[in-house]
Amino acid sequence: MKKLFKIGIWHYHGGSYANGGAFAYTQALQEILTKTSFSGTEIVHIGYNIDKIFKSASNVLSLTPIYRTRWPKLLNSICIRLPFFGIKLSNRIKKKYNNKLIDNLKHAGIEVIYYINPGIEIDNFPHVSTLWDLGHISMFAFPEVSMHGKLESRIENLNRDINKALIICAESEAGKKELIRYCPVNPDRIHVIPMIPGLIVKDQIATEQVDILANHKFFIYPARYWPHKNHYNLLLAFQQFIFFFPKVKLVFTGANQNNIDYITSVIQSLGLEKNVIQLGLVSLPQLKWLYKNAISLVMPTFLGPTNMPLVEAYYLGCKVICSRLDGHVEQLGEAARYFDPLDPNEIFVQMKSLYEESIGDQKKAVEISYNETETIAALNSLFTKVKHIKRTWGAVDEIS
Repeated sequence: MKKLFKIGIWHYHGGSYANGGAFAYTQALQEILTKTSFSGTEIVHIGYNIDKIFKSASNVLSLTPIYRTRWPKLLNSICIRLPFFGIKLSNRIKKKYNNKLIDNLKHAGIEVIYYINPGIEIDNFPHVSTLWDLGHISMFAFPEVSMHGKLESRIENLNRDINKALIICAESEAGKKELIRYCPVNPDRIHVIPMIPGLIVKDQIATEQVDILANHKFFIYPARYWPHKNHYNLLLAFQQFIFFFPKVKLVFTGANQNNIDYITSVIQSLGLEKNVIQLGLVSLPQLKWLYKNAISLVMPTFLGPTNMPLVEAYYLGCKVICSRLDGHVEQLGEAARYFDPLDPNEIFVQMKSLYEESIGDQKKAVEISYNETETIAALNSLFTKVKHIKRTWGAVDEIS
């Protein structure tokens, strides 16, 4: 009998839809990996303190992070008193604790870790990494990717994650092309796991009406208030739009990110207080209602390659207008309208055109089948490829 390839799926618990598409994508992928059997592969769910999630499952390895031990407080005290010695001791203890985690993995028979989120948790253990974007390279130098150490941190993490990974997973062909373009990576090391819509599209998620919008026509933009989300140019476009259609609303949902006060001031300076509704964080049922009742999703983001709201809206029958990014075109093709996110007039033209065409029309559900077959096939292919790479050596990895 052939030995099954045992791969550990690293789970991060916590987070919510307030974290945006990243959380939705992770949650959807976790569900597939939890309920699916993969040929020749045994899945073990691993992570820090995940016994709280998988309370009765047998294929779970719950680890204790070093910050939950007595070491951090002790090392901090030593570093304050004896900085040089403390740093050396800290590095030695972290390495020793890392080795302890590796022993736990090997004892469980795990051969490779698959991190379904960017970042790695255990050094010197074979892994598959995930890369969602190269925003610090592929778009403008917005503060959230370039200032106050963010750029340096992103570069450091990127170099670590992609250079030490057996395979790097991208969420689209556009993402794969970006990685090849901006980083010196062998294309054979990049594997595409197609993006799937979040759980919001499932029937188990009901809808909950947002009462203040019940009798209004509106566009929806669910996005945290990061500069790269580009609320500013959308507002300039919407100012032109309401000159023709003064009763229509523009709805923003999402977390602050220390930029909401500025965007609110822009709304006021443009005289849009009565037409722009800022809902902040909304529940999943409320977001589903917004998608189903909006004129369309308008997404002028600068960051790709892909974005979760596009597939969620598309699946729920909501029309889509979005930035002309390669990943967006890959996601929706001719089913969306595209614009230059730096051109408010172009955004306005697409909004006006779509709205005029939809006046008097009944909203029709989008005919689309986002089944999980392609994603499962991609995962099966990934696990087979990783197995044939990893099994070129055994349990001993200090090879000279």
